[in-house]
This record gives sequence, C-alpha cells and structure tokens, in this order.
Amino acid sequence: TQLAVSAGNQVIVTAGTDEKIEASKKIGAIDGINYKKLEKWSTRVNELYPKGVDVILDCIGQSYWEQNSEVLAMDGRWVLYGLLGGMEVKGKLLRSILAKRASLLGTTLRNRSLDYKIDLTKQFEEVALEKFRNKTFVSVIDRVMKLEEAQAAHDIVEANTTIGKIVL
Repeated sequence: TQLAVSAGNQVIVTAGTDEKIEASKKIGAIDGINYKKLEKWSTRVNELYPKGVDVILDCIGQSYWEQNSEVLAMDGRWVLYGLLGGMEVKGKLLRSILAKRASLLGTTLRNRSLDYKIDLTKQFEEVALEKFRNKTFVSVIDRVMKLEEAQAAHDIVEANTTIGKIVL
C-alpha cells in the first residue's frame, strides 16, 4: 500500500476484517472492502469506481478471478503474484481479458536468479529505505515472538488473524 501510494496511486484493499481495512487506511489506502461481509465485493468496487480499476494486485488467484475481471477497467493491468485461493480457473477469463484489452502479468520471485533478487533489493532500497528511516513508511508488525515460538507463529499466520508481520 505504501509503495503504491508513494507512486501516486489511489489504493483500495479487500480484507477479511474491518480492523485490517483500518490498518491499511492508516498507511495510505483510501478505501477498503470487507469480503466477509459482502457476497460479491466486486459489486461495491463497481459502485465506487464505475469505470473499473486500473491495476489489480492479486495474491489470491482462483477464488478472486471472476470478481477481479468484473472490476478491471478497460486497458487495465492485473498482476498475479500468488495463488492463495487456488490455481484452477474455469470460465470466461480469457474472453474478459480480450474484451477489456487487459494485461495479465504473472510474477514470482521463487524461480528468479540470485542476481535478479539482488538487483530488485537494491531498487527497493533506492525507493523505500530512506522513507522507512524518516518514518514516511512504517513497518506494520503484528507481534514479536521468540524463535522457539516459530511453530506458534506459523499457526497464527495460517489462521490469518494478523495485521502486519510476525517478527521472530
């Protein structure tokens, strides 16, 4: 959220709790939609942004693809960087992409070279490090736990109850 806002973008988020939405607003999101309160969160996005949204950052995949395609603006960009909601898509996704002249970009760091990761880290440092130093950006930390509590930390993350990171 902070990087997108600093680049001049307006950010809206989807989250499963109002507390997570409020936390996102504190770091720059202009709006948020609690997907657990709405059967179709895309309806609310379309009410707020009738022409659609220009960019979607999607770490969910399968369980969001239909609603993502409904809210994506003409000539929009959809960046898929995770598959937390599954990887199989059945339906008219390709038709939607063509009809909206959309770009779908899949990306991951897992299979990137070490040199690529080093370069990306340097780029991030150039853009963000000073903003963390001067407190323009803040680290969102849910809690700090001892290394011996790694399994408990993993269980907490898996339960999706955190707002921010867990630091071991």
